[in-house]
Order: sequence, then structure tokens, then C-alpha cells
Amino acid sequence: MGVVKFKTSGRTIPMLRQTGNARIMHEDAEFGIDESQLNQIERVWNDGIRFEDLVEQEGRPWDEIMFALMELAKEERLTRPIAYRYRN
Repeated sequence: MGVVKFKTSGRTIPMLRQTGNARIMHEDAEFGIDESQLNQIERVWNDGIRFEDLVEQEGRPWDEIMFALMELAKEERLTRPIAYRYRN
């Protein structure tokens, strides 16, 4: 049986092969976020808050905060990076 696919937004998204070995990652994470909380995360992140402090302040798991930051980065709303790459 090949790869299962579905369409969304006019694009075809390939899904995992149905082998029985697939694992759903972050199945307990909440991907929805109130716009006011997202704006708050944007504001304090751009002001320089540490990631660990942001997690504690917002009262959400670290992976949900990371998803929020990735969404903000995708929307080009962050003025400071999420991670740095150091040169040797």
C-alpha cells in the first residue's frame, strides 16, 4: 500500500507509510494558542527574556512555547533569533 496523502491548501502532504512502526510526536501538545498570549510571547521574547523564564511565565510546556516561537519566526515577527550558530 503506498504512501497515504491528503490535500490541504492546494498542496499534497505526504503522510507516513502505514507500517505499524510510526510514532506520533508531541501527541499531548496543544497547538492552539490565544492571539493575546502569542502577542505576549512575541513581546517578551523580543525584549530578551530567557527561554526557561518564558516557559515558566506563560505556564505552558517548553515544546508549546517552542512551537509558538517557530510560528512567530515564520511570520517574521521576532527581532532576535531562537537559536544561534557559532562558527569555529
